[in-house]
Amino acid sequence: GAYRLRSDIKVYIKQDGEWHEWDWESIGNRLDEGEAVEVEHVYIGHQRLYVPRLIFRRLTAEEWEKRLAYVRKKEKKKGKALSRQTLEQKKYHILLTNLPQESFDAQQVYELYSLRWQVELLFKGWKSLFDLDRVKKMKKERFECHLYGTLIAILVTQTLLFQARRYWHQREGIENSEWKALNILQSYWHRFLLHPQAMETALPSLLSLLRKHARKDRRKGEETVSDLLKKLGIW
Repeated sequence: GAYRLRSDIKVYIKQDGEWHEWDWESIGNRLDEGEAVEVEHVYIGHQRLYVPRLIFRRLTAEEWEKRLAYVRKKEKKKGKALSRQTLEQKKYHILLTNLPQESFDAQQVYELYSLRWQVELLFKGWKSLFDLDRVKKMKKERFECHLYGTLIAILVTQTLLFQARRYWHQREGIENSEWKALNILQSYWHRFLLHPQAMETALPSLLSLLRKHARKDRRKGEETVSDLLKKLGIW
């Protein structure tokens, strides 16, 4: 997998049997906007955990402007300014990965990492639709029934939504939003689970609603999830 390096974690390189702290500032000052370099065989933290690859990329001016606005907003909310070193490090994307270089180059790793938010949206949708964070006090056996029932409901709805999204994408090139689709499905899933025989008549109506009201907003100049998955050969 790939994950982002926290600003408070140090990176070390081992040379001739000695540990040397990685000088990211020196490397960063030599990079142009949008340029990336790789460092292989690094170690992180006090425990010197081994990581096969580190990808270091300088943000473009536009990307830095967006990130800086986000950082300032968080600083204002917390009432605490970031240190100069932390703020300087946020001018860069620093990713750690064990993905093999022959299968995923630096740009592909960055694109894969950019999809991480989809996982967060998925859990957010499950939490909203299935009330995962709201469980009353009950006996262990009842809770197990509730848990397994909820997991089955998630499996059914996600399978249905995946097929519906794939259907409209292949047929008309429409990409549906996971969040919008889950909200629409909220009024249908009980009907499907409790009355499976009603699925045949309700499914066309649901597909039509997803096509009309669950379209993913496409920002000009930005690639969608499907665009990235296609580029990476996953979709």
